[in-house]
Amino acid sequence: MSSSLKQILADVDQLDAQEQLKVVAHVITGLQQKPYVSRKNQFSRKDLFGCLQGKIVMSKDFNSPLSDFSEYI
Repeated sequence: MSSSLKQILADVDQLDAQEQLKVVAHVITGLQQKPYVSRKNQFSRKDLFGCLQGKIVMSKDFNSPLSDFSEYI
């Protein structure tokens, strides 16, 4: 347990019972909430659509038969 956590627990221990219940309720409420997720690091499919435009080039004879497979055709 870290020293700062020990200090916090010692401070809470010095509070009266009603204040301790408020602290516990606050902690439980915080634990029940979903953590904040920054949308800056998330990508959607719209962000990815077209991101490689101009980086992939197909050859002009892409659909022509390959000479390596001529014996099978």
